[in-house]
Amino acid sequence: MRWTLALGIAFGLALAQLSPAGEISGHRSPVTAVAYSPDGRTLALAADLYIQLYQGRTLKRTLLGHTDTVRSLAFSPGGNLLLSGSADGTLRLWKLASGQTERTLRASGEIWSVGFGPDGEEIFGAGSDGKIRLWRLGGELLQTLEAHQGWVYSAAFSPDGKTLVSGGLDGRARIWSAEGSLQGSLSSGGGIYALVFAREGDRFAVGNRDGAVWVWGLGGELLRMLPAHQLPVSALAYGPGGVLASAGQDEQISIWNARGQKLRGLSPGATALALAFSPDGQTLVSGGDDGRAWLWNAASGRAEGALEPFAASVPALAYSPDGRILASGGSDKTVRLWDERGRLLRTLSGPMLALTTLAFSPDGKTLAGGSQDGWIRLWEVASGKLLRQLGPHGDGVWALAFHPTLPLLVSGGGDELLKFWDPQTGRLLRDFRAHESTVLAASFSPDGQTLASAGADGTIRLWSTGGQPLRSLPPPRPGYVGQGDIVEPSHAGAVYALAYSPDGRMLASASHDNTLKLWDLRTGQELRVLRGHTNAVQKVIFSPDGKSLLSAAWDQTVRLWSLEGRLLQTLPGFSRPLYALAWSPRGILAVGSGTAARGGTISLFHLR
Repeated sequence: MRWTLALGIAFGLALAQLSPAGEISGHRSPVTAVAYSPDGRTLALAADLYIQLYQGRTLKRTLLGHTDTVRSLAFSPGGNLLLSGSADGTLRLWKLASGQTERTLRASGEIWSVGFGPDGEEIFGAGSDGKIRLWRLGGELLQTLEAHQGWVYSAAFSPDGKTLVSGGLDGRARIWSAEGSLQGSLSSGGGIYALVFAREGDRFAVGNRDGAVWVWGLGGELLRMLPAHQLPVSALAYGPGGVLASAGQDEQISIWNARGQKLRGLSPGATALALAFSPDGQTLVSGGDDGRAWLWNAASGRAEGALEPFAASVPALAYSPDGRILASGGSDKTVRLWDERGRLLRTLSGPMLALTTLAFSPDGKTLAGGSQDGWIRLWEVASGKLLRQLGPHGDGVWALAFHPTLPLLVSGGGDELLKFWDPQTGRLLRDFRAHESTVLAASFSPDGQTLASAGADGTIRLWSTGGQPLRSLPPPRPGYVGQGDIVEPSHAGAVYALAYSPDGRMLASASHDNTLKLWDLRTGQELRVLRGHTNAVQKVIFSPDGKSLLSAAWDQTVRLWSLEGRLLQTLPGFSRPLYALAWSPRGILAVGSGTAARGGTISLFHLR
């Protein structure tokens, strides 16, 4: 854990102002991409939106420019350029000598795989839209290949540049000529998550969601199928002499010889999301979802050290009811509990995916955490003991809310359901379909009489404590004869967050349409729209006195608003999209995550 003082920023309010109190850091981001320079002197690691360049174990430079997770890295054949692809939909060319961006290329959707042609004059990017785009190094788009139905997680040029192979979530490996004509289509039996060419250029390997590694010749002949892992294959890398390394979601790495015989197994203790052999084949580097990049002796399988890049994003924050404990949930699959002075009390971890939401019970003794794996975990705050698991929801848990007085916990998930739980016994009391898409937010009114929920369908709905529908915001309007009432969207995009005013008279909502709205709960009508953010608004909270609002957005700003809708202050200085805010009753604001100086921090501010 690190603690640093931030620059002084005052909001200049007559009755209240925020002044920096410091930053805390401890979460780590998964290492999503690794690559060696051709001469082996530089190792590039990607974690979150950062790219770090190491020589040996010494960090030489950090490259900043992407605005979302970097998924793929590739060095130019000459080693003077680095190409990166990101979930922000861009590719960037970096000059290694200066660390500056030489060129930014825009695609659509997330970029999962990038690479250079063997002569270094062409580059490609592939990703979530199922397409592969090829550009000249100068930025001219040469062609777009309609490659797959669904995501393309990996693609690669053959060493001689005559062949391009792509692997898709549709389970197909497709072979393309350098001119972009389809030469063949092969089935691996499951979605392909990793693909790599042998250095000799006579074969390529793919890893699929069934845990198998398939090795094909360039003519499409199947050379071998390796039952490599118990869970999906997450990464592949070829070394000299046909040696192949495979990594799986079973947290194992296997090394195979050219004949398909397993030489050794490595246990990094985490899922390796990326693999790369050094040019001489003596070192294998694995990038893990625990935020570490392990360096392995390829011959012996011995771990020779680990690199730990910048901290992770912090998508979930919650203060205990008395304000003495701050809980933070990270994309590194951990929950951390901090005291008022920013000291780490304990870390809660286990076999789970990234945290999405956190909530304290009204007595502060229990912490609930929702995860992308669809499970809700309840911990005892005093000891950190896992009390029980609730679920699962389909496609992740995205909303949690404790009732203020009753033993009741409500969860919302990607399965469009609201679920009502008894947190003391773990018993499911009831569940029902609440929205037409993912349930993203849930909040009880201060008196506990009403539950508000919001979803990716853009609607806000109000429910009784028992789960009976009350109304939507705005109220439904009568339909034509023979039709039911027409429910209008509350926003023009997904609604990510809800907050009741302390007196329970108003509800605030935050949306993908870049706006916030205030609703009069007596009439159900919209009071006003707050405009100012330039990207999706992820979080909204009322100040403890109920006289102002705070919002956090993907535009990397926190904004303070009056209840009349006037923008009072914009708090800049963050380096990535913001997801989390928490305001303590003791007057401390926590913002997650990431300042320009260091990623993954939680910034703290005093309310005065």
